[in-house]
Amino acid sequence: MNGNYTYLNRAALDITCKKRVDGLHLRDVHPRWANKIIWERAIPATIDEGKWRGEIAVIGREGVEIPVSQVILAHSDSEEGGTYLSTIARDVSDTKRLEKEVRERLYFEENLLLIAKIFGYSETPDFQQVLSFLGETFHVDLAYMFLFKKGSNITEIIWDWFANETYREA
Repeated sequence: MNGNYTYLNRAALDITCKKRVDGLHLRDVHPRWANKIIWERAIPATIDEGKWRGEIAVIGREGVEIPVSQVILAHSDSEEGGTYLSTIARDVSDTKRLEKEVRERLYFEENLLLIAKIFGYSETPDFQQVLSFLGETFHVDLAYMFLFKKGSNITEIIWDWFANETYREA
């Protein structure tokens, strides 16, 4: 096994922005870190166990890494007595983006609960202190606190906090 491709379907050629498979090598399709995983873990596992599954990346347009879920299978060539590999990869960019959004939302909500515990549920918390905590926790330069009026869609900004004084002057 030398890492040269013998066939890529149209979808694989499109995602990697390649025109044809002639002379195409693993290093041309995957980023360096993914090639390392393929050569050091995936190929040995596939040869030993007949298959490997994992998440790596391919290089797409303008060198952008595209995360993929990939399966590699080993096949025996009974006529020549050798082994060849085949692979199926699926773009998981949307899934990864959604997972990131969920993690960020969970982090935000966990910190809101923490804030509620720290400052209690008082109707008159020190808003400056709350906003300072929010700004420092979420590494933001500008934070607002809104007051929601019951039975209405109207909100009022009741306090703002600037971590970066240049925003105050602007």
